[in-house]
Amino acid sequence: MTKRDKTGRVTQYGVTAGGTSLTSLQEWLFPLGIAAGADYFIDEDKTDMPLNALPFKFAASLAAELTKKGFAPKCGEIENAFMAGKAAMSIEGSWMFGYYVKEIKGFKWGVAPLPKILRYGNVTNSLGNVIWSGTKYKEEAWKLVKFLASKEAEEILGATGAVIPARKDATKKWIEFFPKEFRSDAEVFIKSLDYAKPFGTIPAFSRIFQRLEQYYLAEIVAGNLDVAQGMEEAYKEVLEVIKESIKK
Repeated sequence: MTKRDKTGRVTQYGVTAGGTSLTSLQEWLFPLGIAAGADYFIDEDKTDMPLNALPFKFAASLAAELTKKGFAPKCGEIENAFMAGKAAMSIEGSWMFGYYVKEIKGFKWGVAPLPKILRYGNVTNSLGNVIWSGTKYKEEAWKLVKFLASKEAEEILGATGAVIPARKDATKKWIEFFPKEFRSDAEVFIKSLDYAKPFGTIPAFSRIFQRLEQYYLAEIVAGNLDVAQGMEEAYKEVLEVIKESIKK
């Protein structure tokens, strides 16, 4: 699926993640690590992210290999490659589906499950509705939060097509928002929930997230950092950051 011109220059990449390089945690490393056999990427105690485990080393190694061979773009080389018709495939979150349905007019496209390695793998991420502890309107706020978690509210959310509702009994509304020719594609995201692992959070997660993507994965994919060494170093740094955050 990777295409090159007569000079060898890539005119279409075989695969991207989020329309660019394969350095995304949520769209590449974590879901493919799960598919390669990892049982979780954040433990239940929220104190460990086993980046040095073989499945995640494999996912990072695959990203580096595909990039080195020119099947995926280098870091910063291209943005929105799939939408621009410059990539055959892009691993994307469901939040991009509605945007692509609306904006892509120049070519036909569809949704497929992520590739099976040892098994199918994916991750799921959610947002939470919270109440500020200092509010003067605790009773009213609690009523609102309870309503937002109800089937009625989740169906209202699903009917906007913005995101997949957190309640399974409201996902039908999200699917029905889209034109009939795209509903089977929308269902691919829903079916992946059967084997997806929750994204979860750990202390200082945004700091860790940024460090992993912008340094460790970027350097591994660029070929500047050995995969095994890089993932071991990343793992040790993550543990240190978690310990520091817990102490605070």
